[in-house]
Amino acid sequence: MPTLFEKLRGYFDGKELLVYFVALLIVLGIWAFGMLYSEVREGETRKFDERILRALRRPDDPSKLIGPRGMETIVRDLTALGGVVVLTLVVGSVVGFLIMVRR
Repeated sequence: MPTLFEKLRGYFDGKELLVYFVALLIVLGIWAFGMLYSEVREGETRKFDERILRALRRPDDPSKLIGPRGMETIVRDLTALGGVVVLTLVVGSVVGFLIMVRR
């Protein structure tokens, strides 16, 4: 009975090098995410995060962002794009479109 590695090798046999490269990128991306997740859970990135947040604020008044007057509104609106309401509307629109074109 072939092992998992032999099955994977048989699947990729004869495929282009691009398939191997994409598979490697996916594995490395998952590994990097896992490492970063571990560091964040342990709180080891807290100093770095705080430094970045302070760099984007005014030194004399940390309650205000650096940049033009409307920057806070722009940042808030961009953050809202990841909210439940916006994502539900986008997914609902895509599903509605796919139903209309019978896919």
